[in-house]
Amino acid sequence: MTRTPTGFPGRLLCATGLLLGVLVAGCSADGGDPGPGAAAARASFGGWTAAEVSDVTEVAPYDGTVVARTASGLSSSASGTITRGAAVGDTLTPGQLWLHVDEKPVTVMPGAIPMYRDLLAPAPGQPPLKGEDVRQLQQFLAGTGDFTGAVNGTFGDSLGRAAARWRNHHGMGSTPGFARAELSFLDGPGPWTVTEVTADVGEGFSGGEVLTVSSGDLAVTVELDRTPPEGAVYVLVPVAGDDDAEVPLTPTGSATLTAENKYALQLVPPAGQGGLAPGTSVIVEQRVVLATGSVTVPVAAIRVDAAGQTYVECREPGAAPQRCPVSLGPTDGTEVAVTDGLSAGTEVATTP
Repeated sequence: MTRTPTGFPGRLLCATGLLLGVLVAGCSADGGDPGPGAAAARASFGGWTAAEVSDVTEVAPYDGTVVARTASGLSSSASGTITRGAAVGDTLTPGQLWLHVDEKPVTVMPGAIPMYRDLLAPAPGQPPLKGEDVRQLQQFLAGTGDFTGAVNGTFGDSLGRAAARWRNHHGMGSTPGFARAELSFLDGPGPWTVTEVTADVGEGFSGGEVLTVSSGDLAVTVELDRTPPEGAVYVLVPVAGDDDAEVPLTPTGSATLTAENKYALQLVPPAGQGGLAPGTSVIVEQRVVLATGSVTVPVAAIRVDAAGQTYVECREPGAAPQRCPVSLGPTDGTEVAVTDGLSAGTEVATTP
């Protein structure tokens, strides 16, 4: 049985200390060892519920934030006024015209080498460009079907023609290649999610970083009140409370202590989990199983006599009530495990 306690969870509270505060009133009211008649009279003020076999699980909800596990800056060497650009949450795909400066488009392609020079077909009599940046352009245009030559890092005429075909198709003219200001390379295969805009539409721009993007690998960060308990599991809970939509989360490492004496923990959803966007606020539940397959009763059913003995007023269905001494195990604050003295199905009286 899963319950959400009123305080912070994680303590395995045993019988004598666990319920002492809850049961002091019951102990004071007893004033001694009650007889069966007193038990029956007291039971009439509460309801009866059957003990059941279930798990005792403490649940603590935390505010979480969806973040990009890895972020990259997307830059351009274009210069002028930004007239069009992407917004936070937008998805950029390879080959997309992600930026317009003075209404001149800039595209983005996958590549670890930044765009540091013009990638253009050589002028007559000039040697061709060579390098990994050329290979990146070849790989992209080969993937689109525009380039059918060898991906060898050498800028030949066939690559120039392929670039011109791609540009014509995307409204960038028929230049046999790309000027430095027309193309940005970005690490990773894409697509990329925009997580921050550092240069806005309408701003004068002279080159540099425009956007921060993530590769799509997302995580959820939470700040716990204490070190994560052993065996704790984490679940992203949908706002609607649909259990089928719960998303399991796995810690990427140990929690780190913050300046505010909180324990920051990064959690990741399963690969391909959709519906998450950087910057989104979510609810994360920390769940700790305290007892598995135990006989459980409501905390409200537990009483303490003058000698400190814990017991419940119990009865078999249809039988007269009697006093049943019990030994207690962990509790989540609502249900408590009974380790001895009670069987599943036996009814117990709860306080009003």
